[in-house]
Amino acid sequence: MSKNKLKTFIIALLALNCIIFSQDGILSLSINIDKTEYFINESIMLEVSLFNMSSDSIFIDPGALSSSERIIQVFSLDGTLIQPQKGTWGCGERHGVTYNEVIKPYDKLTRKFNLLEAYGEIVPSTVNWYSLDSLGVYEVKCVFNNSFEFAESISGRRTDLWMGTLVSNIIQFEIIPFTEYEINKLSVALQSSDEDELFNALVTVRKAQITNLLYLVNDILPATNSEKIRYEAARMMMEYADEKYFDLYIESLNSSHRTTRAFGAICLGRIKDKRAVPYLIELCDQVKYPHSYNVAARSLLFIGDKRAIPVVQKIVDSQDVNTVLHTVFTRELEELKSKTD
Repeated sequence: MSKNKLKTFIIALLALNCIIFSQDGILSLSINIDKTEYFINESIMLEVSLFNMSSDSIFIDPGALSSSERIIQVFSLDGTLIQPQKGTWGCGERHGVTYNEVIKPYDKLTRKFNLLEAYGEIVPSTVNWYSLDSLGVYEVKCVFNNSFEFAESISGRRTDLWMGTLVSNIIQFEIIPFTEYEINKLSVALQSSDEDELFNALVTVRKAQITNLLYLVNDILPATNSEKIRYEAARMMMEYADEKYFDLYIESLNSSHRTTRAFGAICLGRIKDKRAVPYLIELCDQVKYPHSYNVAARSLLFIGDKRAIPVVQKIVDSQDVNTVLHTVFTRELEELKSKTD
């Protein structure tokens, strides 16, 4: 194919994309997605491509394709912009042009992003945070902004970089409910001896709120030495706290992972089972458990047993807790004292 025919073909192919003319040539930005329906916690691979439609090489700053804040925008169907949990995230594979600052004539630079890396998790302590853990339709687009006015001042960086902004096409995708077949597959994975398979199944069940599989988690904590698995199993139990998992929560208090201990303590506070009081009192040892005692103390106050009064009072008097927790502990301690007088 001749160069002129190739140019005509590329221009026709990209006619639906956003095209911006600059002093260095013509660039077009487009995105593609591997499919349109996904289950919760399934990888969502987005391909981002920059096409050089001119007869001249175009130089861009490669860093402009590595930040989620500068590249990917995901919206719920009502137009709400979903904030990524990570400010900057890796984009996986690169295809076509090697990782440098030039896109040759009629060539393209393609990067692949896994949206799950930035939008697939909610930190437990985070409030009002968005993710792709909810069923529904979403829209994604890419905005490429190569506007480094300070390029000349950066040592080793080209001074003839292409400058401008490109906006890609918009693609819709949907997070759909799990089918019975997929749930059965998760059930099998929760009994797997493969650590990665088991961990991914735990995360999926928790995020998708498949509560009818929670009974399988009951045997995981005592049976594994993997802190990663124990952490995720304990976190799941925390989000679906239930009295029938009392022994599981007690077991998690013995974990060497402080977050796993915290999840167990939170669960015991939520179910308000007074059998947990001695175990939580032990966890209130500020020297032995410097990162867990405050969670244990709060759970003791939730349970409302008078045995917690001297333990929590000691923590308040120590002045080791931050100002917010000190205020909360003091108020709830006085309420507990008034109820037990």
